[in-house]
Amino acid sequence: MDIKNNNNSSPMPIPGSFIMGKEVSGNKIQSDAHFYLPKGEYIVKMKTTFTVPSIPTDTTGNYFLYLWPGIASATAGILQPVLAFHSTYPSWYLHTYAIAPAGSSTPHQQGKDYDIAVGTELTGVIELTDKTDSAYTYKVYFEGYPDETSCSQTWEVPSIVAYQFIEPWYVTKRAQFPQEDTLEMRNIELYTNTGQVTDVKWVTDNPKVVCTSDKVILPYWNK
Repeated sequence: MDIKNNNNSSPMPIPGSFIMGKEVSGNKIQSDAHFYLPKGEYIVKMKTTFTVPSIPTDTTGNYFLYLWPGIASATAGILQPVLAFHSTYPSWYLHTYAIAPAGSSTPHQQGKDYDIAVGTELTGVIELTDKTDSAYTYKVYFEGYPDETSCSQTWEVPSIVAYQFIEPWYVTKRAQFPQEDTLEMRNIELYTNTGQVTDVKWVTDNPKVVCTSDKVILPYWNK
């Protein structure tokens, strides 16, 4: 497993572009669940464990898969430890991403990509590392991996919504997804400024998504 340069052979869609309100041509949201915090609360940490799935059997074409837990602000900023796959580079790799809220002059940030083997257990973390009255600094990382694979960003507003996602781009057939039926996001821990949330009530529009407080099971294919 090696650090790899961010040099895919074609432009990568930005993970979470749909949340930013950007153009999403080619994007078909497959599976997701979200949880909005009560008024007055904000996220200080979220941890999610999941396992690197199999390589899709069909790697023809030019498509992307993003599997990620994430947190977002009310103004469309989003922080994501992403497990990514690009069909022209047929291997999974870590790809942390931080997108500043709308109206911010802060540039997007990302960590170094890192090749990862099928079957590896990952724990993605987003954590508030510093706070003042008008600045919230979050770090996005995978536990146990080099620091250069992480990224950080400072917002003027805090994060108030949590996500669990399968985000495909330009996928046209079942064989372009992993061979498993579902992705299990498990051992989810969510902490706010008032303490740990022990009863996370995930919301989804997909009837095939299965949620408990600390687990979200997302189907790869809904047809």
